[in-house]
Amino acid sequence: MATILGQYEPFRSPYQMIGGKFLQTVPKSLQAKMLSHLESRAEQGLQDYLSGNWKAFSGKAGRDAEVIEEKPDEPVMMLRYNSTKSFPGTPWEVMAVTYGHHVKPRYFADTVTSYEMVAQVSNHCDLMKSISAPAMGGMISSREFLDVVCNYRCKRTGSLITYATEAPEEAYSLAPTPKHRIRGSDLQSVFIFRPVPGNEEQTLAEFSFCSDPCGGLPKWLLRQAMPVTMKAYAVNMRKILAAFPSLADLVLEAPEAAG
Repeated sequence: MATILGQYEPFRSPYQMIGGKFLQTVPKSLQAKMLSHLESRAEQGLQDYLSGNWKAFSGKAGRDAEVIEEKPDEPVMMLRYNSTKSFPGTPWEVMAVTYGHHVKPRYFADTVTSYEMVAQVSNHCDLMKSISAPAMGGMISSREFLDVVCNYRCKRTGSLITYATEAPEEAYSLAPTPKHRIRGSDLQSVFIFRPVPGNEEQTLAEFSFCSDPCGGLPKWLLRQAMPVTMKAYAVNMRKILAAFPSLADLVLEAPEAAG
C-alpha cells in the first residue's frame, strides 16, 4: 500500500549541518520510541494536509496574494499560510536559515522568545523546545512546547518538508516544563519549500499550524490570534533571510561548531 512518507526520503537536519550542539543525549530506547511516534503522526498528518478540503479564512487577492486557509471540522483549529510572493534563496537555504537555532529569536521575538535544541533524535530529526511570546495584548500568556522536528525531501520533485509534532510524554524527562509555565500541545506543524518554476534561486513556502495552547482559552480569542501569528511568522522569515542571505553567514555566528 502506497504511503505519503514513501514518497519522501529523510533529509539531514539543518541544525546538525551547521554543527549545532545539543543539551542532552537521547537514550536509544527513547530515540526509537520518538521516531515511531513521529512517523505515525507524520503519515496521517501529511495525508490530512495534502488531501485538500481547505477553505479561505482570510487573505488578499492580487499578484502577491497572501492567503490563510482553514481545515474545517478539525477538533483543534488548523490554519495554513500560503503566498504567491517568493522568498529569496533556494528551498534548502530558506529551510535552513528559518529553522530553529540560536539567532532565530532575534527576528521572531513577537512570536517566539526562545528556541532550545534539546537533543538529536536521528540525522533528520531533532527534539526542540520553544517558548511562545505573549499574544493579543497579553490576553494569551507564553506557552512552552516540546516537539520532535523532522525533515524530508520529495523523491520526485526535490521539494523539502519540515514536519513537527508534540514529543511523547517520556521525552519531557529531558526538558521538564517549569511549574510556572503552561505547556502547550503542538499537534502538528508543516512547512513546505518549493523552487519557483524556472528560478531555483527563489522559493515558494507554505506552512500550517495546528496547536492547542491549553489553559482554557476561548475559541474566539484563538481565531483572532492565530492568523496574526501566521502573518507575523511570514514577515519574520523575510527579516531573517535578509539578515543571512547565505547559510555561510549563519554558520559564522554558530556558538560552537561540533567537532
